[in-house]
Amino acid sequence: MRAPPPLRLIRAVSFPQRLAGWFGQPPPDQHHGLWIRPCRAIHTLGLRDAICVAFVDREGRVLRVIPALKPWRFAACLRAASVVELRVGALDHAQGGIARLQAAIRRAIPPIA
Repeated sequence: MRAPPPLRLIRAVSFPQRLAGWFGQPPPDQHHGLWIRPCRAIHTLGLRDAICVAFVDREGRVLRVIPALKPWRFAACLRAASVVELRVGALDHAQGGIARLQAAIRRAIPPIA
């Protein structure tokens, strides 16, 4: 079985980018995620589909994963420094799991300050 392609993170750093998230965008594929920095809480207001959510600390460690956060919900992790929003299933074992996400975070620059 072939390994999945690397996960690519799109950074959302400005307030409008962080507020909007995936709203109004086509759903992400299994190989892209939205990295929201800084961020400790997210919402899925206005989304039509569930999303996978990973809360990440300043060192790039994944603290908490919500595999399928349904539309019109809120989620938070007070120890997080950022959040990655992904398509449901993007962190499944067959896709490379958490290690795939952590590798994408290590490749992303600049590091979290």
